Amino acid sequence: MTEPVPWPRDPGHVRRAGISAFGISGTNAHVIIEEAPADLDTEPVPAAGPAGPGGPVLWVLSGRTPAALRDQARRLHERFASPAAEAAAATEAEDRSGTDTGAGAGAEAGSTRVDAVGVGAGLALTRSHFAHRAAVVAEDPADLLDGVAALARGELPRTAVRGRAVREARTAFLFSGQGSQRPGMGRELAATHPVFANALDEAGAAVEAASGVPLRPMLFAEQGSVQAEHLDRTEHTQPALFAFQFALLRLLESWSLRPDVVTGHSVGAITAACAAGVLTLSDAAALVVARGRLMGALPPGGGMVAVEATEEEVLASLRAAPLGSALALAAVNGPRAVVVSGPSEALTGWAEQWSARGRRTRTLRVSHAFHSPLMEPVIGELDALAATLTHADPRIPLVSDTSGTLAGPRTLAAPGYWGRHADRPVRFHDAVRTLRAEGVTAFLEIGPAAVLTTMVQACLEDGAGLLAVPALTRDAPEPEALLSAVAELHLHGAAEDLSGLFTGVDPRRVRLPTYPFQQRRYWIDGPAPRPEPAAPDDRAARAPHPPAEQDPTGVRDTAASAPLDVLDTVLAQVAHVLGYDDETPVPADATLLELGVDSMGAVRLQRRLRDVTGLDLPATLLVEHPTPTALAARLGPLLEDAPPGGPSTEGSSPPGNRTADDDPGAGPTDDDPAPTTADPAATGRESSPGPYAALVRTAHERDELAQVLPLLQTAARYRSTTVGEPLPDPEPLLVCDGSSAPGVVCVPSFLAGSGPHQFARLATGFHQRPRVTALALPGFGDDPRTPASWAELVDALASAALRSVGEAPVLLVGHSVGGVIAHAVAAALERAGHPVAGSVLIDTYAPVPEERSAVFSWAMGSVLDRDPEGRAVSEAAVLAMGGYLGLLDAWSEEPLTAPSLLVTAERPPAAAVDPAGPAWTLWRGAGTTTSVPGDHFSLLEAHAHDTARAIEGWLRKELS
Repeated sequence: MTEPVPWPRDPGHVRRAGISAFGISGTNAHVIIEEAPADLDTEPVPAAGPAGPGGPVLWVLSGRTPAALRDQARRLHERFASPAAEAAAATEAEDRSGTDTGAGAGAEAGSTRVDAVGVGAGLALTRSHFAHRAAVVAEDPADLLDGVAALARGELPRTAVRGRAVREARTAFLFSGQGSQRPGMGRELAATHPVFANALDEAGAAVEAASGVPLRPMLFAEQGSVQAEHLDRTEHTQPALFAFQFALLRLLESWSLRPDVVTGHSVGAITAACAAGVLTLSDAAALVVARGRLMGALPPGGGMVAVEATEEEVLASLRAAPLGSALALAAVNGPRAVVVSGPSEALTGWAEQWSARGRRTRTLRVSHAFHSPLMEPVIGELDALAATLTHADPRIPLVSDTSGTLAGPRTLAAPGYWGRHADRPVRFHDAVRTLRAEGVTAFLEIGPAAVLTTMVQACLEDGAGLLAVPALTRDAPEPEALLSAVAELHLHGAAEDLSGLFTGVDPRRVRLPTYPFQQRRYWIDGPAPRPEPAAPDDRAARAPHPPAEQDPTGVRDTAASAPLDVLDTVLAQVAHVLGYDDETPVPADATLLELGVDSMGAVRLQRRLRDVTGLDLPATLLVEHPTPTALAARLGPLLEDAPPGGPSTEGSSPPGNRTADDDPGAGPTDDDPAPTTADPAATGRESSPGPYAALVRTAHERDELAQVLPLLQTAARYRSTTVGEPLPDPEPLLVCDGSSAPGVVCVPSFLAGSGPHQFARLATGFHQRPRVTALALPGFGDDPRTPASWAELVDALASAALRSVGEAPVLLVGHSVGGVIAHAVAAALERAGHPVAGSVLIDTYAPVPEERSAVFSWAMGSVLDRDPEGRAVSEAAVLAMGGYLGLLDAWSEEPLTAPSLLVTAERPPAAAVDPAGPAWTLWRGAGTTTSVPGDHFSLLEAHAHDTARAIEGWLRKELS
């Protein structure tokens, strides 16, 4: 045949045809085709998965290359975006099923009536899942279409996630413990998913049979109600968490998502044992009810404190604690994340010792001293109950949180296991390492909020290729958050089977676009002339070209090599993390903390920025660059400096590390060079510490930091300075874009590891919301040149302060030795005639020569203790610090007529008040001194709002 011909259907016969094709060389091919059988199911079946009424829908896409993935998204959008295309697709579906899908006929003009469930089922169940993947989660079909349109443009919208599955991943379910509960947990899931609602009722009935207390009214209570307050009582919290986690597990299992390994944290271990099949539902419910009831009945007076320290450090400290203090190691949640439990009074004194050493501490909001000797009264009754339970062999491997190792039925059924589980420490760090040793690369937290997810990332030394994601978060709708978590797992290579999401849905009821094969031309051409580079303009600085992407065709992908507007990209990703709609603007110069990006949000933002830029971003990125503007300023040069063929904006593997699926047999080209050693500047971090950074750390370990002072000052003199040339003015970094006067200008310490980012929390504590900027000291940024003299430093900072506040009065604020600099800048501005509202020195000691070595040794030692991995204390920062130490030799206190305030910490360094040695001299030139709770470092961290209130109160009195 050379043209189509009619082929009428005969009701009595099946249509078949034989086709033969012959080539000139003798090659031939034969095929017999037959019409498909009529669909026997004429009635549409309602969806049982997330495609049910009123719930979000998941669309998954994939491609062998990033370019193919974008083309797939573009085809999908073109197929269903227009009303005509929608109507055609709906008519197609009706013709194939013989039923009205309700998605096409009669649709109003211009309306979006896409059969979103049918499209989702087809994408999930009738398409191969290649390595490069993306997913869109939304309830409104219009949002789904907008999401794929954005993916087609190379963007990453709020509704979408993107990733690469190199291999099928092993998955661990982590069941969180007490503290993750929240009012209303499970209400939205129960309303959307009958499987969850039924499982919650089943678990609730088991709990009620053991306790006599109905759970649903307490779980679904509105925040602030009496019922919601009951949820925080231990006797109710533990059973409620168990029932919620059991129902969430059953819902995920109905979606074909099952764990390879499970573990739990504290009371979450009981749910893990039930999930593994070790305990029946009724036995697990009886155990958790008894545990909560017995613990809740204990007398009050106990507490728990989290401290930034290693297990070895804490154990040594506990051994040195007074006899009878009853303090105990309660949990090891990470390499430097330990919880101690015991009587409140003894615990407070013990925690203050760590704060005095510059370590972060946090008092947990708990009713009792869990996992401590104060739990002893409950052990006997728990053991007696556990002896009556039936322990089966685990169907799923279970990692014990008391040993941190795989546990069999003998371990869990051993006499005393569940009783001692209440007073022994939780070894979560060891449990995560065991899971990793078992080949787990995907961690899903099963609980009502994200608690364990950030701990997992801290437990693993190398997080490359690993995914930790919470099933739910506190700030997102439950159905959307859960489906997004499943999407992320699928993108990582877990949750490969998505059939459970679309139970009862015909995956072929909507015709989808075919795979966008990336055509490759094999004709040999001469080398194409290279275009002349365009003249640079202002836009280029704002929108650098990201690294070009190479696909198997050998042709650059135009979407990947188009200019990327860095600031707009950062703002978009911040908006997505915060859950903003498209109409809500994100202030570019507000700090992430000010905007509401918490620790879990920071993890998500870092991951999204990595995916959209393709850069290997340092863990300290968001700390060192705390505003969208600062982030864009840092990412821009990294994108410009990345070599061609380097990390793509789609997160594809670098050249030389491709799989056979990416490019079977294609060799390197001019645009795809062989892999080279990564440039530390391109990744934003040094590959290894330099000799002086290593020297400082070694000297601290030997308690000899004072001896390296002269060496650092000498080394700095041979480093680049501004002798004979002007010092570039520092660029003020906007921390808070307020309007009330005076303008606040902050000056950090010159200790390595310090910087403008330290003032982010302080800025959020001011009620009047002034404009707050922070200055980066010359020599600590991209330009390594340090000032040649103290006077040059002061003049440069004064000029920067003026650019920040304009004609408005200025309040200079400095922390630690930065207070000395801030006072000098205030005096210089006052001499120049600019209005100075005052100077504030936060825990500043006078830099008198005879005390300088001792104060420096303590302060730098504390910074090193807080930075065990050496991420903040770089070689460049250490040498710059040496230069500034030399500048202090020319310092002398200058008179200032404007008022000044010294803010001191209620917990001073132990060495500063040691009776056996000379007391350190606090700054003596302040007109007012006030004390604030906390220590030298927490004044800008946990107690930053106390510091801000003290400054505001003082300033109000001075200006009145």
